[in-house]
Amino acid sequence: MLDILVAAPNDPMCCPSLAETQTYRLTKGGLFLTGLTSNTRTDELRSIKIESPANYTEAGASVEVKGSVSIVPFEDTLAYFIQDDTHHTIDQGSIQVKTGGPGGPATFDAIIDLSKSSPGLIIHLAFQDVSAADGSILALGSVELTRK
Repeated sequence: MLDILVAAPNDPMCCPSLAETQTYRLTKGGLFLTGLTSNTRTDELRSIKIESPANYTEAGASVEVKGSVSIVPFEDTLAYFIQDDTHHTIDQGSIQVKTGGPGGPATFDAIIDLSKSSPGLIIHLAFQDVSAADGSILALGSVELTRK
């Protein structure tokens, strides 16, 4: 786990001001970024929490993923990526979050298609809040699954 400062979109290169916490997991394929939280300019925590499925569970050709975000992402959209243990991207897409209004918390409940992955494969399913300003990751939540 790393607590770091990174450059915000308008920061000079000398003076990063955006606080992040990055969490990594060591797997057979190397280090995986499994979590990332960041603070807004007003010091609010931006995070993604996956409530189900649990880490290290088995999933079929599709999986229902439920979770929440602490701050609504741009256009109410989260990106997702499915990777194998060697960091090869198997599939990617986006989902909509359910929100009560801009700037507040939101939830998500989506069926993710895993059919492009092979049975027995360990997969990493990551959800990202991506900055519209520069494409950086503002928050990330992930789960590791075995495809059955």
